[in-house]
Amino acid sequence: MLLTRREFIKLGSAGLAGLALAGCSTSISDQTRNRLHIICMADLHSAHESLPRISGMIHQLNDTTSVPILILINGDIFEAGNVVALRSQGSLEWKFLERLQQVAQVVVNVGNHEGALEDDLTEVVERMQNLGIRVVSNIFETSTETLLAEPFTTVQPGGREVRIAGIATDDASTYREIHRNRWTFPDAEAYAADQIASILDAEMLNIVMDHDGILSDQAMKNSLPDGTLLLGGHDHLRLINLQDSFIGLHSGWWGAIVDQVTVTFEDDRHTFELRTYELTPDSPKDLTLLQAVQQAENEHLSSNEREVVAVTASPRDQIETMEACVGLLHQATETDCTLLNNTTFGAALPQGNIRRHDMNAVIRFDSGMMQTEVSGAQLETIRGTANQQNMTNWTQSAGEYVLGPFPETIDANEVYTLSVNAWIALDFNQQRFLGLSGLSFSPVPDLDSIREVVANGLS
Repeated sequence: MLLTRREFIKLGSAGLAGLALAGCSTSISDQTRNRLHIICMADLHSAHESLPRISGMIHQLNDTTSVPILILINGDIFEAGNVVALRSQGSLEWKFLERLQQVAQVVVNVGNHEGALEDDLTEVVERMQNLGIRVVSNIFETSTETLLAEPFTTVQPGGREVRIAGIATDDASTYREIHRNRWTFPDAEAYAADQIASILDAEMLNIVMDHDGILSDQAMKNSLPDGTLLLGGHDHLRLINLQDSFIGLHSGWWGAIVDQVTVTFEDDRHTFELRTYELTPDSPKDLTLLQAVQQAENEHLSSNEREVVAVTASPRDQIETMEACVGLLHQATETDCTLLNNTTFGAALPQGNIRRHDMNAVIRFDSGMMQTEVSGAQLETIRGTANQQNMTNWTQSAGEYVLGPFPETIDANEVYTLSVNAWIALDFNQQRFLGLSGLSFSPVPDLDSIREVVANGLS
């Protein structure tokens, strides 16, 4: 069964407790001894409003079950664009990790944002390990070939052995320069082909945390042992791939949802059941973390960052937020087509007053807009890469994508104006996002801040 985030949340809000793999029975005599709850998340990016909700949900689960719990975080816990995180040196993120480790074993795969607030990745790994957290990574130091962390770990929640391997993204441009200069990020697909088979153990429950996106997941999926859990990340997708002997997840971004995979061990096999939690302002919260967030904001936010820049009449989910923001930019640019890449966006728009700090979380990277002219044939090519937010099939998804409105009809012989954010306009990103290269962009006049346009448009 393949579901988009929207479809699954719709099912969940209708009262669905979980989805079992087709043809698999989970009825056993000793559910505590033969079961394991695995909590899966990725790409949190210092989502401070989400951290108390995630911790609250996990603490509540721990209080209401006798089944062992294992917590997996597939990279990108930190975000330098969050000024509270930056000025507090990640105090809330570290408190969050500490609170989770108090409940159950946490395993972290190093993503490209683990060094967002720290110049030395080894200090990040060592601090996690000092909390009792297991860290996995295939990153190694270029000069010495020393591994940043173990490439895999074996844990025993409830006495069952679980083998967990980690893969980092090889897109060096997404790491800070200080880390690019010191560390090597192996080609993820080649590493999976060459190393994963020797790392995993068919006698155990195997988990691969791949922080290199859906294309890497697609490449390695068929080479994984039966019964593997593949947890994806990096390209901020929500995809679910449930099969008889495999479960693959992309758990979205910003802590808006958390997946719970319940494993039932039956003799020499195991089966999976999936439950997804949608975390909203009404979700149970870890009050210790909530108070810490409030204190950190009181200490570190300036009056300018507290300023209300927009007011919304109703909340939007993350997809609705992206579509609304691009729509406002489309109006402002007055071009035929306006596109932004999906990972420009973070938090969903809440209801009510939107502070400047909140807007910075909605739009993670601010810039002006760039424009160019393309032929109708070129615009058709671009449309083939765009608007994958409702993608339901792993084999069709191209990973991180662009989204925005296109003309209702496109004439191959006509010329159209195209506007994009600055990241897409870069030479090395055009082929990746637009399916074209060699386009010459110039700034959209009088549009220096995407955030400002969106805030004004919302108000």
